[in-house]
Amino acid sequence: MPLKTICGPFQPSLESAFVKAVLDAAPGLKNKLAVVAPSRKLADRLERLLAKESGLSLLNIHFHTFHSLAHQVVEDSQQLSSKIITDGLFHDKLVDQLLKDNPEQRPKGLAAAYRSSIRDLIDGGLDPDELPDDFLDLFKDRVVRARIEDLVQLLKRYLERLNAIGVLPPAGVAKLAAQVVANQMGGLGRYSRLLYYGFYDLTGVQGDFFHAVAANHPVTLFFPLRIDHPAFAFAKNSLDSPRLRLGGDKPLYLDHRENERALKGALDRLFNAHKTELPEQKPALTIFNVSGTRDEIWRVAKEILHLTERKENPLQFHEIGVAARTLEPYQAAIKEVFDEHRIPYNLSAGEPLLRHPAAKLALTLLTLHKRQYPSRSVLDILDSPLIRKGEHNLNAWKNLIKRQAVHSGWLQWEGKIEPFTKKDFELFEDVKREEGAAGPVIDKQDTRQLWNFLTGLRQKLRGGQGLSGWTACAEHAKQILVETFDAPKDDPAWEAVLAALESVKVFELAQPDALWEDFLEVFEESLRRGVLERRRRNLGVRVTGAMDARGESFKALFLVGCRQGLFPRTIHEDPLMPDSAREVLRGALGYWIPPKLEAYEEEKLLFYLLCASASERLYCVLPRSSDEGKAQTPSTYLQELCRAAGTTLDAERKAYVPRRPFDKIEAQLEADAASLSPKEISLLLARGHHDAKPFYERLGHWDAQLLTGCLERLKPLSSAKELTAVDGLIEPPTEFLNALNTRGLSPSALETFSACPFKFFSEKLLGLKSVDEPSASGELLPWVQGKLYHAILEEFYEALGKTGFWNKDDSRFEGELEKAIETVFGANDWRTIGVYPVLWEGEKRRMRSHLFRMVPHDIELLRAMGLTPALFEAELNAQAGGVRLHGRIDRVDKTADGQYRVVDYKTRWHKPKLKNLVGGMSQLQAPLYQELLEGDPKVKAGPGDILGAFYIAIEDSPETTAHDWMQEFSGAEWRASRGEVLGNIKKFLAQMRRGEFPIVPGEDRGGACEYCDFDFACRKAHPASRFRAAHSKAVKLFEAAHEVQALKAKKKAKGGKNGG
Repeated sequence: MPLKTICGPFQPSLESAFVKAVLDAAPGLKNKLAVVAPSRKLADRLERLLAKESGLSLLNIHFHTFHSLAHQVVEDSQQLSSKIITDGLFHDKLVDQLLKDNPEQRPKGLAAAYRSSIRDLIDGGLDPDELPDDFLDLFKDRVVRARIEDLVQLLKRYLERLNAIGVLPPAGVAKLAAQVVANQMGGLGRYSRLLYYGFYDLTGVQGDFFHAVAANHPVTLFFPLRIDHPAFAFAKNSLDSPRLRLGGDKPLYLDHRENERALKGALDRLFNAHKTELPEQKPALTIFNVSGTRDEIWRVAKEILHLTERKENPLQFHEIGVAARTLEPYQAAIKEVFDEHRIPYNLSAGEPLLRHPAAKLALTLLTLHKRQYPSRSVLDILDSPLIRKGEHNLNAWKNLIKRQAVHSGWLQWEGKIEPFTKKDFELFEDVKREEGAAGPVIDKQDTRQLWNFLTGLRQKLRGGQGLSGWTACAEHAKQILVETFDAPKDDPAWEAVLAALESVKVFELAQPDALWEDFLEVFEESLRRGVLERRRRNLGVRVTGAMDARGESFKALFLVGCRQGLFPRTIHEDPLMPDSAREVLRGALGYWIPPKLEAYEEEKLLFYLLCASASERLYCVLPRSSDEGKAQTPSTYLQELCRAAGTTLDAERKAYVPRRPFDKIEAQLEADAASLSPKEISLLLARGHHDAKPFYERLGHWDAQLLTGCLERLKPLSSAKELTAVDGLIEPPTEFLNALNTRGLSPSALETFSACPFKFFSEKLLGLKSVDEPSASGELLPWVQGKLYHAILEEFYEALGKTGFWNKDDSRFEGELEKAIETVFGANDWRTIGVYPVLWEGEKRRMRSHLFRMVPHDIELLRAMGLTPALFEAELNAQAGGVRLHGRIDRVDKTADGQYRVVDYKTRWHKPKLKNLVGGMSQLQAPLYQELLEGDPKVKAGPGDILGAFYIAIEDSPETTAHDWMQEFSGAEWRASRGEVLGNIKKFLAQMRRGEFPIVPGEDRGGACEYCDFDFACRKAHPASRFRAAHSKAVKLFEAAHEVQALKAKKKAKGGKNGG
């Protein structure tokens, strides 16, 4: 039967011709009509065109995609003997199995390329058994010839494997449908005519099916083509190809009617360099110049509000479109910005399934055992409201895991969590050691509940280890999820997860003996490929990708992402089947496998179709920079559109959107105040430049006095006057002062106040303290390392004293040091420490090496000074000049005549000299530990009996770190500076008693801010707060308490009359 072909642009020519053809066909009770479109989206568009825009009945008009029509033909013929599996993942995994047979020639890294090339060969209709024997001679390049031979052999094995398991190849339905129709079967005779609409490119197999239908049934093809227009070169090549050239009537070319579109005559000039004359009518084109993805959508949202709220001819939301070459970069911004502006929208592309919490959590849960229970994944599970946890104390669970620095590995969980099911866990043991006060405790009952949850979960996950077969694994996984999840039954993401579990059961055909690990791999990939379609459709703005927008019509269209690399997209040749080989397959062998780089011609066509789809106005959005501020190049297509429209990118400065948030909002206020959101209005009003009442009256129920009151309360924050209660000045903290009188202050607490009073206030008065996140790499934490060093040295020196070592001149100590190291390391294996076994072995060797290097120097100095270690972890208390002090000293050494030395262990000491630090009141342990020795009644040291405080840096030496292994603050230096240091401490206490805790930012290296947990609360980044603090009386008094004149270096006297 003769094929009737009608050519023209989609809007309005082809659409009008299509409506007329439907009217002429007069479908009714006895007259059926089939409409075939390339996609479900275009089929939906045609339904709207007929029913809503043309007022026609859809009775006995059947809408199909190419695939659904082929599927119906095959089903009606009852010729189907094989299974149809449309899941692309099934076929990809089958190809992957075949690739594993020859991993050296087919590396795993090229698996995706092999799968893509195999799909192209199948779509092109290539059958390995039908190739001529000498076909490889057509490929002149030796490397290309070898690749084609390899691909053909792989394709042959793939088809044989599908045949063996009784599954049709991906294009098998269309191929079988072509055979059915050619044999006068398939049930298409029920249709009086078939209308193919919008096809401009067909694969080889699709072309065979179309040939068969057109040769045996009345067919009208509505083909999008403007003859001799450069933008339609891709479509014209397809129309001229053997796939569509069937003879019949000569194609009918419709009038373009470009003056009925927004761009008018600019459409003639687009991609047509020969058209030099400017369009007679000015194109309705606007270009927005913005910075970043979010600002693209933000500016679009403002204009949409303007179009829908304007007084003359306001648009309906569904008459507006937002399009991009691909929606992937814009989905999150569209949801955020459109929801903020209350703009309804329909998204043509679904969201990636793994963006939804239920799907992401299901994958995390099922793969937890495989990934060795990483702590961050466990915390995600514990933190989720979708998980059934029974009775629990979530904060306690999270703090325990973080404080114990669990990284991963079940043995580590056993070593670091299970022991505390039998005893309480002190969350901040270091605080108790230093301050002598009990800190927060995690009850063993809470830990037991956590451990029961984890072991129960592990038992369920381990149950899959011995399973075999996809159905058994899928059912086990479903049971785990159903028992563990508390997801709403109507949650689409949860339903999609369960559907994915069902879908993998079909893999039983390809790999019946699959193990649990195989199942998890496929299930994970299924979720990664999964897309969650929006269930509810509304009359909102149509948001679409360029491919889905083909054939769509809008009154106003916003084309976002007009930058190079996005539109046109970057296209690469196939690494296995280059374009030269594709030319041979298409030209010499007749298989329609087009060269990859021809897709650039399709990019031009897509851009033209988008530009032509707007009937009233086209908006193009140019992102001049990324969200991070990196400059981006305008799309060459956008520049070509400007040329065609007789304008330039910089022609309309009013469409330029500033990058700075307040500048952007101010500019929008001047352009269209009605489009500002309540949040933006409040931000503007908060700056005090506008009256809130007229803005809030427009919003209806918003109370302007509420904002006014908030702004009044914020005025103290922006004031440049003296400090107030918002700056850390409080009433005298009576409860804290009473505890202080009883317990006293430790040197480390005083160091914290000396560094920043607000930090002291947050930590000591408010009791705030953060728990660090678990290490991402599982390394040994610094505080754990320090604890181990302390334990080894205490064990060593105590044992050494018991042996009588100090009474013998030639005694050896190495054996006792080795024994102490083994004792401490033996009590702390890699599981309790929280690092991997290999890393732990390395850490032990490193620490042992440092100890054997440092200890001989320490012993040598002890003997030289006549000292013997006498006290370890000594808790001392003293009253000094009205200041009550307490502290714990790592070690106290004593001579035979009653002189003492303080020893404090440090892992490393890369700071200035102790004398200088004490002189700036930033290091107070060294002087105050000496004061404790003098003042504590248990020691009773005399004023001149203290030799000094020595810091031993265990890992330092000139050879290892280029730093000295020991730092000293001598007793003489302390006696000279004692009055000034204690006087400064009294000033600190006076400020505490007055309730003065201002911020004193120290942002240099080693400053108070470097390791502060409270930077989120101190407002140091707020200029006014910082100014008030810097110029306040309280801070001036505080800074004055940081001078110790006795420790300042004295200037050298100038030379006499003979001096230089």
